[in-house]
Amino acid sequence: MRGDEGTVVTAVRPRPSLKHKHLSDRLRMVTIGMYYEVLEGKEQVFEKAFASVLGAIQAAEEHRVSRLLRDVFAERSYVIMSEWTSEQASNDFIRSDEFARVVNWGKEQV
Repeated sequence: MRGDEGTVVTAVRPRPSLKHKHLSDRLRMVTIGMYYEVLEGKEQVFEKAFASVLGAIQAAEEHRVSRLLRDVFAERSYVIMSEWTSEQASNDFIRSDEFARVVNWGKEQV
């Protein structure tokens, strides 16, 4: 992972989804955006790594949904958008050993 990396925290009102059972649950949401620019030729490696890590993210109790988005004008630029029930839940995941291992692998590989 090279270039701009950062986290943006924004409270949002999410679209209705099957994961949301109650209106009160849908109103409490934090969206985290993590931005990546991968090395040339490593796009598929990054996308496959995201797919494998997605299971761990989805297992987090307060996680709602995550999406990997690719910039159509800068094909090596990505953002992972994750919705959480609270900023604390997101921070706990970001501080986890599992997340640290993925980040360290990414710095070396993509």
